[in-house]
Amino acid sequence: MMQRNKVTHIYELVKAYGSTMQIRFNRQDKRWDRVEALVEKHAREYAVNLLDGVYGPGEGHAPMVYAGDPRQDVPSALRKHLTETLRDRDATIVQGWLQGIAEGGAEDLGLE
Repeated sequence: MMQRNKVTHIYELVKAYGSTMQIRFNRQDKRWDRVEALVEKHAREYAVNLLDGVYGPGEGHAPMVYAGDPRQDVPSALRKHLTETLRDRDATIVQGWLQGIAEGGAEDLGLE
């Protein structure tokens, strides 16, 4: 799997500005959160968290990764930050998928 499957990271780009913002800054917690529609979408989706390898639904399976303020991140800074953050994550992600399926996650993927 590690030798043949070269795609283990899928990115979902979200808008942090404009009339259809997809994330908002939570001033109380000082962090960026998804808008309710995206929270509901992620609640129905299963995947492996690229940072810790945990398989499951909800916001945890798709952590937001940004270089600074998502409204002002420039592509080069974000690319550098993603490269550093995702370095050596492939083995963790593959292990998470295999463990998730072994523990019954095949139903979530429609494999049963």
